[in-house]
Amino acid sequence: MRAAMIIIFVAAAYAPALRNGFVRWDDTLFVVENDALRSNDGLARIWSAAEMPDGFPNYPLAFTTYWLEYRLWGEWPAGYHATNIVLHAVNTGLVFALALALGASPWAATVCAGLFGLHPMQVESVAWVAERKNVLSCFFALLTVLTYIQHQASLRWRWFAASAFCFLLALLSKTAVAPLPLSLIAMDRLRSGRWRWSRLVYAASLLVMAAVAGLLTLHHENTPLTVPLAQRPLLAAMALWFYAGMLLAPWNLMVIYPRWDVSLTHLVWWLPLLAIPPAVAVIWRFARSFRIKWGTAHFALLLLPVLGFRPFGFNQFSFVADHHVYLPSVGFLLALAEELDQLRATRRRLISLVVGMVLACWLGLTEIQITTWFDSETLWRESLQRNPTPLVHNNLADVLTDQGRLDEAEQQAREALVDWPNSVSVHRNLGRIYFLAGQLAAAEEESRKALALDPTDPSLRRNLDLVLQARQHQEIDTQGNVPRDTDP
Repeated sequence: MRAAMIIIFVAAAYAPALRNGFVRWDDTLFVVENDALRSNDGLARIWSAAEMPDGFPNYPLAFTTYWLEYRLWGEWPAGYHATNIVLHAVNTGLVFALALALGASPWAATVCAGLFGLHPMQVESVAWVAERKNVLSCFFALLTVLTYIQHQASLRWRWFAASAFCFLLALLSKTAVAPLPLSLIAMDRLRSGRWRWSRLVYAASLLVMAAVAGLLTLHHENTPLTVPLAQRPLLAAMALWFYAGMLLAPWNLMVIYPRWDVSLTHLVWWLPLLAIPPAVAVIWRFARSFRIKWGTAHFALLLLPVLGFRPFGFNQFSFVADHHVYLPSVGFLLALAEELDQLRATRRRLISLVVGMVLACWLGLTEIQITTWFDSETLWRESLQRNPTPLVHNNLADVLTDQGRLDEAEQQAREALVDWPNSVSVHRNLGRIYFLAGQLAAAEEESRKALALDPTDPSLRRNLDLVLQARQHQEIDTQGNVPRDTDP
């Protein structure tokens, strides 16, 4: 009954997202412009492609949900948002069930689920249609853990088979869940107080699945950025503390956080790394419950793929993002709820009041964050106020161009060009802006710059050809020989 109430409450809290549309940041690529969703053979293409769309690692189960939904409501965004909301609400219920399965009190399990379901950092994973892979993979990951716990209790193979199958589905939704078997190993060790080699064999089979999926993703992951090897531990430590701090105090959330400039010569970059051993020692020595130890271990282990040890595509914009912490936050928030439950034994009213105030505050922040994803212009205008990066300027220029506000679009694209002088995307945007404004000479110049920067992109060649054809028509028309609208 309590789990059902939690699910209903979280779904109601996210209901305003149903008014949101698609945003021009992966939503268009994954849904609106994805030909695989429209074709009858699209499902076969989804399950046979290594990339979907081109340049992105394919997560076939996530794209299968898009394919099925396209047959239900086409390009109606509310349907896709509703699916994300339902998945997040169900995930919140599963977090409650997981906390109980690990022996937490009903109060701690409720607090853990509430913190997870209403945390404003989760909005990015729920209100952004393109992050279906996040909420879907978390759903199967939580089922993996729950069925694994059942296997530990009963030692029946059917439960392990169910756990392995759920983990496979989680990997097919998003391979960032690959470290989950390490979390299961840590759970078994901390819960029983000893190593049990038979259980390690079970977890090792899951690790093999994770390794295969991870290697395939790394092979296809776009990595235009290289971070020096010596800087990566510093970067990872800073990211780890960043996520912990933001989970405790989610203030000034951003779609794209400022990208850090790591320096080996500044002490401030060494402090986060040096602080990790004493923090681990304190948790190991003073934590009064294995759930606190496992929760912090789960948090750190599940963040491993996104901490910067191996750069990936998103790192060209930022080294951290709210959606990266969706599944890892389960462990952190469980540890927090468990600690609050133990403090509650002596300060019952105070702790309950504080938790109620925090949940109410986070609910308000969540509602604000949901409106940030209302549409593309709202998203990038909000980002422009918080972190005006070249990406933000360029994406806003793209949106304004679609609206026909060409002067504003040109201004934003020019702002992006200051820091991105060799950006194919910016020059392509400027070429489009000038083409629509009838400034064909400027459009040709920008189109040629874009093509020179990436001669292998056929779309850039097509853009230039269109501009050249338009210029030819313009010249013929000025000579008075052929009407303007005559076909070439």
